Amino acid sequence: MKMPVRVLAPHPANANMSNDAWREMFIEYYTANAPTKLSMVTEKFMEKWQGKYEILMKNLVEKYGPLGSPIQQDQVKARGPPRRKPSSASASESIDVHSHSSTFQTLILESTPSTLPPRESNLNAVEAKASNSTN
Repeated sequence: MKMPVRVLAPHPANANMSNDAWREMFIEYYTANAPTKLSMVTEKFMEKWQGKYEILMKNLVEKYGPLGSPIQQDQVKARGPPRRKPSSASASESIDVHSHSSTFQTLILESTPSTLPPRESNLNAVEAKASNSTN
């Protein structure tokens, strides 16, 4: 028997709910939609999300479905950083920093002037700071 669907969307009345009421809501939600995650509802969890409970609930509904109508997790796309496509180069042809070292050195040499322009002044750093101060 399916449980009735109760949508837990952001609502002005939710803003006045106590932390205990939110905790009960999360326990009810996880029990119905993601029982393996129920142990996550701890004091630390509640502190972390305090003031952002509606955002969390919205995210939970997106990930696990409305209360009582869980989305099968094998249908949910995995979250996380995108996976890199396999390279066409084989392991023996892998590219590393050392293989580009000479190219890098050549680029640096080409972009670096061979001589530095002469200084406008022969002042040392302390004298330069002193001459620029307004004291």
